[in-house]
Amino acid sequence: MAPYYGMCRKGLAVLPILWAAGILSVILLVRQWAAVLLAAVVSMIAAVLYLAFADAYDFYSAGVAKKAIRHTGRAGNVFTYLMRYLMANKTYLINTAGLCGIACFLPLLFGEFQGLNMFPIGLAILCLNTPICTLLSCDPDLEQAIRMLPGQTGRFCRKYCLFIFAVNSIVASIYLCSWQMVSGGLDFVHVGTLLIFALQSAILSVILEWKHPIRGWKTESDLWHHPRKYLVPLIMLLVAAFVGTWTLALWICAAVLLTECCVLLFVTRRG
Repeated sequence: MAPYYGMCRKGLAVLPILWAAGILSVILLVRQWAAVLLAAVVSMIAAVLYLAFADAYDFYSAGVAKKAIRHTGRAGNVFTYLMRYLMANKTYLINTAGLCGIACFLPLLFGEFQGLNMFPIGLAILCLNTPICTLLSCDPDLEQAIRMLPGQTGRFCRKYCLFIFAVNSIVASIYLCSWQMVSGGLDFVHVGTLLIFALQSAILSVILEWKHPIRGWKTESDLWHHPRKYLVPLIMLLVAAFVGTWTLALWICAAVLLTECCVLLFVTRRG
């Protein structure tokens, strides 16, 4: 999403449109996995080269930086704060909208892989929503306030987890609908898999953000391109491969997730 955003900021909106059209034409017209893989590799190389020579301040929004964010105490609504922060930072919405677009076309790509359960792989890919998962890292004042005020840690982390879960579920629901239109055959197992992956990735993202926030960044571009962003999607890809090759693995993941939720609820309410 970063190259597309950078081009739009420079007034070159037609380039990302042509870029996306080229990728979609390969997926929809050629429909050969080798051609799709080649297009993906070429697109990735082009994105890396563009970001390597891009000015980091192209991604810097001065208007947002000037806005003072007021943090409230126990009377404050965490969901209201998160929604206002999301609406005030348009880049976050662009990234989420881009994931929704990817969710629409992943089933077309995965349709070429016959005999493999690729549905969980798509869910793992779609949990890569870096801006949403780094809200504490990008706002050190908020983090300090939460850590200092009694009772705020558990309250914020629980609602932050539900917030990420909601965003993940919306994106994954679009993927689910697209999968039904392209491949069909959806049942309650697919819905359960969606919920498990959305909640598991949200829990891992909050734990990682709370225990190991990103430090030392200068611009939002540095924050969003930190290697830590790939840790949760990598874990979810491993889980997806496990679920895709062994049917019983989904029930094991559900049991593990239920245990995590119980433990985390106990710890956060106690703290």
